[in-house]
This record gives sequence, structure tokens and C-alpha cells, in this order.
Amino acid sequence: MPLDQDFDDKKVVITGAGGEYGLLTVTKLLARGVRPSSLILVTDKPQTIMDSFAARGCDVRCGRSNSSVDELAATFAGGQTLLLIPDTGGSRTEQEHKTICAALRAGIQHIVFISIIGAERDQPTAFVARDSKAVEQRLFHESMRWTILRDSQYSETMSDSVGPHALRTRMCMCNIGDGRIGFVSREDSAACAAAILENPELHHRRTYHLTGPETLRLRDVLDMLEDLEGLERGAIRHEVVCDDRMVESLESSGVPKEQAVGGDGHIGLFNSLDMVSFGRACRLGEMAMMTDDVALLTGRKPQSMREVLLRRRPWKNDSAWGIEDVELGLSRSCI
Repeated sequence: MPLDQDFDDKKVVITGAGGEYGLLTVTKLLARGVRPSSLILVTDKPQTIMDSFAARGCDVRCGRSNSSVDELAATFAGGQTLLLIPDTGGSRTEQEHKTICAALRAGIQHIVFISIIGAERDQPTAFVARDSKAVEQRLFHESMRWTILRDSQYSETMSDSVGPHALRTRMCMCNIGDGRIGFVSREDSAACAAAILENPELHHRRTYHLTGPETLRLRDVLDMLEDLEGLERGAIRHEVVCDDRMVESLESSGVPKEQAVGGDGHIGLFNSLDMVSFGRACRLGEMAMMTDDVALLTGRKPQSMREVLLRRRPWKNDSAWGIEDVELGLSRSCI
């Protein structure tokens, strides 16, 4: 797809630019030949994380989840297109609605929103899909242009969180049963976002469903991990539990039942009811979708789960597990 000759005058704002999804998207935009001066990178990460992009000419600006609408509007000033990456540090719908208000005030003309498969349903089971659906509905009724990317669960959740935990403990407890998921690589999704941001006008009022090349059960992924580690089949025990038992297990591991506000006013996103609702949605088949949209947008096949596992090789690293990785950890991993 050829670059728009006037792209430098059509600045792209990327929220959450310091997160893994944001960093991947920025890297892919630059690789596609987009000028660094065309990118406004909004982040609450330490400046050192973004120094290399600033040195290349990107406009790095500070934006926090507790910023007011006016403050965010000032942060977005000068941008025409905005990539709205869901905030993982607070109330999803509250923050994303505030971002949309700020975008309108700043004169943003087009929002590309990273949503989730399941949001297309009338009554999604997963809380995260309900939240995403509410944001989508808001965009549908605004005057600006929009594009929706509904992602499946990221394959990297398995390679970086669930997989290492399962290999370490030789057990994986979950409530998704034999539900299938069309896992997509976060890298492939970011590549799709970059392709759209390069020429957003071609994707106005378009919704894409991003999946990998197959649908898998959790047991299928555990089998792959065993094969890659040279373990005998069944070495990792797959314990399927009911929703109530999953909530109890997560709570006993320190995961709050509902969103909790800390002493600093920070709202923790991960909670057991949210995580279990996602597992229930998977069990009910609400994530068992497979499309060709990654290939349509990027011109290449999406990565398979096995390819992601081989590339990430998580079991070779002695990494730490955060609270979101306890037990299942299959709740829309940090973006």
C-alpha cells in the first residue's frame, strides 16, 4: 500500500504507546516508512522507555489515566487519527469514554479502537467484551470516522504467562473446559493496526476480527508446550473447574474478587470475576472464531501458536509471574 504523500501533515496519536502493543505498532509504522515526526506517542511510562523514539523524531507526550478531558485534549492536539489502545490501569469504559471526549475536543477525525472478539454479540459473556461493546457503541454514534479491530486472545498470553506457569508447576487450572480460541499474535494485531493507521481513510466504518490460523483448546496448547520441552504427553495436568471454584482459587492466590481501588487511587484492572467471565465466554464458544483478516490487512498469513511459542521460548527464561498470571491468567493480558 503506497504511503500518502501528505501523511506527515496527518499526525497519528497513539495512546498507551509505552506498552507492548503500542511499542510494536510504532516500530511497525516506522518500518513501513512513516516519518517519525508524524507520530504523537502518548505514554505514562518513564521517559527513558521512549527516549529512542524521541531521538528519532517522534513527538513523545505524557498522558495519564487520571488526566482530565481537557488535559488529554491538549495532549492529543495536532493529531488527526488516534489509535485507542485499552487502558489496563483503571476502569476500562470510563477511561476510554474520556479519551473519546478528549479526541473530539482536540479535533481528532478518525479513531482506530482495539476491541475484542465477543463485542459483536448482543449480550457478551466476558466483562471485557461488554466494556469494549460499550466503547464501540459510543464510536458508532459520534461524528468522527472509526475503525474497529476486534482481537482474539493474544498468543503471547500463553507463551509469556500461562505457559511458563504451567511448565513450572506441571498444572494448569481453568474454567474454559474444551472451549476453542482463535489465538492471534499481538505482533500480528499491531501489524494490522499499523497498516490501517498508514491510510485510515480506506478503513472508515470497517470492523475486522483478528485471529490466528486455527482454533485451539487449552489442552492443545499444553500439548504443544510438552512437545517443545520434550515432556511426555500429559506431564502438565489440565484441571478443569467450575466458575465458582475458579473464583475461589484466584481469590486464595490474592486476586481481588472485584475491581479494587488502592490507597493511591489506582484502580486495579485484574479481578477474579472479570477473569472467570472470560473463561466462561471461551467455554461457551464465544472466542472460537477464525478469519482471514490478518492476511487481508498485512498481506501475510498470521502466526500460529506453535510459531509464537518457538519465537518466545518462555520456559528458557526465569521470569517473574504477576498477579494476573496466577492460576489461569487468561484474562486479556496486559496490552
